[in-house]
Amino acid sequence: MSLCRIAVRKACVLALKGRTLAGDNVLDSEIGAVDTDKEGNLSVSGEGRFIAVYTDQAQGDPDMPGALYENGELLVRIEFGITERMVVEEEDPDNPGEMIRSVVSGIPFTSAAAETYLDLVGRQVISALSHPENEAADVFRGLFQSDVRIDRRRESDDKGQAVAAQQIALTGALLPDPIGLDDVPAEAPFARLLALLDAGTGDDQRIAALMRDELKAVTEPWELAQERLGRTMRELLGVGLGPIAGDVDREAPEMTEAVFDIPGHGEAVLAEPSNV
Repeated sequence: MSLCRIAVRKACVLALKGRTLAGDNVLDSEIGAVDTDKEGNLSVSGEGRFIAVYTDQAQGDPDMPGALYENGELLVRIEFGITERMVVEEEDPDNPGEMIRSVVSGIPFTSAAAETYLDLVGRQVISALSHPENEAADVFRGLFQSDVRIDRRRESDDKGQAVAAQQIALTGALLPDPIGLDDVPAEAPFARLLALLDAGTGDDQRIAALMRDELKAVTEPWELAQERLGRTMRELLGVGLGPIAGDVDREAPEMTEAVFDIPGHGEAVLAEPSNV
């Protein structure tokens, strides 16, 4: 699980809600304009306008082999469009040659009015994510550690026909996941995102709690080194960072004495390491 992937989606959703023609219908990883009624039939909620935020493929190339907390370059897809009820015809699988008509909810073919709406929403999405006084947008931008590349794409059906939906794809190098609570200072984007979730809905608060549960409150210095650098226990012991073998509590004891072999001067014993 990538905590920063969750964070970047949540920040994007919060940054866009109420700031475009789609209103509050901004969803995390789903098209929420299409709903299901009490009878189980598909229906369109509201005016059928939606924005959906997804995180797609990511590719990491960590500097240290074995370091697995790098998120690498991430693709964030922001899809927006219009849904409506449509009458469709399809061949009856039980009676070849006969057609069945049904009413479904989906994204219709585009039109001049739809394209105008989509272009306006696309402009509003970029404006909302760029606004300096939008806290969630500032957090969203702060979660990337490189410049973000922007691509605008046309949505189409399986036959290649243009539909009333567009996509903005944002690609950039995401920050590595924090390992422990000590890695999350209050002014950091990740901590600010948790504060936004704490002030949000009950679902937001539960997500913030789950994310915090993944962060270790207290860790030994060698544990942090192991996770940050992706080193094995043998490698850590080789550089003096691991716990002493056989230590039941797996806690590295404090150094009370050190012996140095100084060429030309023999051995020197240091009994108070704090004076070094």
